[in-house]
Order: sequence, then structure tokens, then C-alpha cells
Amino acid sequence: MFIRSHLYTALALSFNYPTPALIRKEPDNYLLRTFEVASQHLPNLAVSNEIVPLRGFLSTLSENSEAESLRMLEVEYNRLFVGMGAPLVYPYESLYVAPRGSVVGETVQNLLQLYAQEGLTLSPDFRDLPDHLTVELEFMACLCLREEALQAREDPGRRAACRDKERDFLVRHLLPWVPTFCKEILSVTTLPFYQIMARLTRDFLYWEQGHLKEPLPGGGAALP
Repeated sequence: MFIRSHLYTALALSFNYPTPALIRKEPDNYLLRTFEVASQHLPNLAVSNEIVPLRGFLSTLSENSEAESLRMLEVEYNRLFVGMGAPLVYPYESLYVAPRGSVVGETVQNLLQLYAQEGLTLSPDFRDLPDHLTVELEFMACLCLREEALQAREDPGRRAACRDKERDFLVRHLLPWVPTFCKEILSVTTLPFYQIMARLTRDFLYWEQGHLKEPLPGGGAALP
């Protein structure tokens, strides 16, 4: 399996509402496991710089009960992305890219059309907007998984077309706003978890920008 799809999934998980999966101990912590494998297979992506801080943060959490640790993340998540009156940081594409005075819903409708073209719909349990960062990252994870399947079937033409979709979505829907979003997180949070995830997300998207310009690779790094 492509490590890229796992990275997108892990980052999407980190910006969704906190669940116990985020604070599991090794070797059951999906985030830490994914980042460790990425550091081995993607040396040009500075993932390894964040593994020690993340492991240290998780170790600190282990001194508390799971409920206390989860509550710590929930409080900061709500402070950053929900807010009493308004969030400190908005996790929505349209609020960064829609020109002042324009119809924000146009961005949302464009995304829904893109998702539908790929046969994807939002889960009925998902109660947020289609331009939330987690949805956009999960969409990229799906595209990466499809590229993997096309590689396995030795279908270079359709695989190249899939990569074109990945590149287009990255350039049109992630890079125009996510680096700014990450910068804003770093300016307002002191919780190591969200500092780490903001840096990883920013750095990974910039890495992807260069990676998707390269010719098709012969294979993908696999999670053990």
C-alpha cells in the first residue's frame, strides 16, 4: 500500500474531533506508526523530526487516564476549531479562498461535484461541511488508494490520469489555504499535538507538490 494514502488518512484523523485512537500507546497508535514508516521510505520529507516530539507527548498523556487525556485534546480542539463564538482557526477551504462578498457555497458545491465524480459521498454520520480539512485529506487518501490499485493492475494510462486528479486537487483545493491554516494553528496553540500535526501537514503538502511533478514511480512504500 502507498504510504501516501496512509499519511493523508493519519492527518485527516488528527484534524477530526478527537477519539481514543489518537492517544493509543505503541505499537497500536496509527499516527505514530504511519509517521515512522514514512520516515523510512520518504527521507526527503522531514517526518522523523516530529516523531520524537509526538512520542514524548503521547508518553506524557500516558500518565493520565484515557478520559483525562482525551479531554485535553477535546478542549484544545474546541478552542481552536469550534470556539464559543467563533473558532480561532477555521478548518474550511471556502473561508480562505472565497473572495470577500462572493458566495461561499460555490466552493462547497464544486467539491461535492468532485466527490460525486469519483463515486464518493459524505457519510450520513458526518455533520460538518464538505470543505472541512478532514474531508479534503480523506479524498486525497482515496485517490492515492486508487492509484495503488491501478499500479497493481499494471494500468499506467489510468494510473497517470489518477495522478493528474491528485495533482489538480492538491493545487486547486489544498495548497491555496492549508499552509495558511497550519501557520494560524502554530500561532495560537501551545499543545504539542496540534503543533506537530500542523507542521507535518504543511510539510507533507509541499512535499506532495514536488512529488506529483515527477514521472510515475515504479512502486510505493508499504506499511508492514
